[in-house]
Amino acid sequence: SAVFLGIGFSTLIFVAAFFRSGVVKYVANGRCIHSTIERPFRMSEWLNEEGDLIQVMCLQNYLFFGNASSVFSYIGASFE
Repeated sequence: SAVFLGIGFSTLIFVAAFFRSGVVKYVANGRCIHSTIERPFRMSEWLNEEGDLIQVMCLQNYLFFGNASSVFSYIGASFE
């Protein structure tokens, strides 16, 4: 029974550590991050002009239900 108690306690510590660290590593837009794909001139110009419309979120760690909910809230707040 002590083994199961140790496994349960270490699982709680593991999950708590990832909840504290956060899921979103950084956020950038299309003006900061560019693709390596070669596109026609018109498409490249459009991407350069409208780059603010593209949002990129780099995530880190594992996604649990609570973390996924915080990512969903973060995305919802960015559209307001």
